[in-house]
Amino acid sequence: MSPLEYDPAPGDNTADHGGGDTQDSVLVHALSGLGPNGKRTIRYFDDIRTPAHETADFQLVESLRQAMAELGDCLGATPVSCRHANHVNVFSALGAAPSQTIGQTRGGVDRGSYNQIVELAPTLFSVNIVPPGQSGLVNAALLAQIEAQSGAQQRMTMDQAHLTDQLELYERFEYKPMPFTLAEVMAAQ
Repeated sequence: MSPLEYDPAPGDNTADHGGGDTQDSVLVHALSGLGPNGKRTIRYFDDIRTPAHETADFQLVESLRQAMAELGDCLGATPVSCRHANHVNVFSALGAAPSQTIGQTRGGVDRGSYNQIVELAPTLFSVNIVPPGQSGLVNAALLAQIEAQSGAQQRMTMDQAHLTDQLELYERFEYKPMPFTLAEVMAAQ
């Protein structure tokens, strides 16, 4: 594997600080079969160990089948029925705050630490959830207070500092309203 090169971007599928050829585009190019220049790319989904020619569609369907088989009886009407009690995520704070363990209070939660839903039609609807909180708002005095506390007292202080106040919503697969339009943002201030 070649070493990382940040400036200038070395190829079609590496970061170029704002253009259309970011690392996320590798998947788009692989799925479409075309690179950013419109030329055919390598057949990323063809398993060369088999005589058949596997397509992206075939591999995507097979991946879903494998995931469903592994989930087994866990496939329920709601995600709440599919919890793994031993799974927890520990998030390190971005600023001055203790790391947080997500998944302890209600069993395993295995998804991103920031979830956002925006529906533009037929009606405007927006919600989000940020269980690791806003650690960037913790100053030295508040950090010292949090570190000196423990148990319920520490949790209450962290909730008030917006570090853990969304954790229980997240673990219940619930969301909080997210101001989206200018009027909603102004009303929330």
